[in-house]
Amino acid sequence: MIKTNPALKKITIDIRGAITRLMVNGYFSENETGEIEFTPYFRNKYQLIAFGLYALDGAEFEKGDDIEGIILEDENIFQLYNAFIATEDFIEINKDVEDMVEFKKQQLLHKSKLEDAFDSLNTLLVTFNEKLSQIDAKGLEKSIKKFNVKELMKEYQKSDNGDVIRDKAIQDLSKENKELRNEKSVKI
Repeated sequence: MIKTNPALKKITIDIRGAITRLMVNGYFSENETGEIEFTPYFRNKYQLIAFGLYALDGAEFEKGDDIEGIILEDENIFQLYNAFIATEDFIEINKDVEDMVEFKKQQLLHKSKLEDAFDSLNTLLVTFNEKLSQIDAKGLEKSIKKFNVKELMKEYQKSDNGDVIRDKAIQDLSKENKELRNEKSVKI
């Protein structure tokens, strides 16, 4: 770190936004599988880093510097940090951070529910496609043709058993009809 008369910067809307965004990012981390995790235990670390990067004037951090450690170990900078977190600007930043963290948590929760719904729909579609691929199209077409009345009549007329089946059906229906008449006449 290069230090030349460290002091607090005047907090502009741009600085306020940068500090807020960095602190909010500290609440959420991506794990090894790419999922976003809620990590509020990083809040203080990111608060110190945001202070060092955006609210501290007269201190230039170099690549690889442990900003958190430097702020905590340097007595002068640590006093400036304590002064900063007591300002009205920081209180407002904290309110923004709380609002944005709550918003992002809700956003992630709804995104998760939506992803679950899409996963379920995708599973349903995959299963449906698998079942469709198992259907024998020619066999299905053949079955449908069998239900075609004209085709059934042609098959009936072509078959040798058609007359026998028809005669048996007529005989059975005649017998049932006769029995029903007898039952009716007995009741009268």
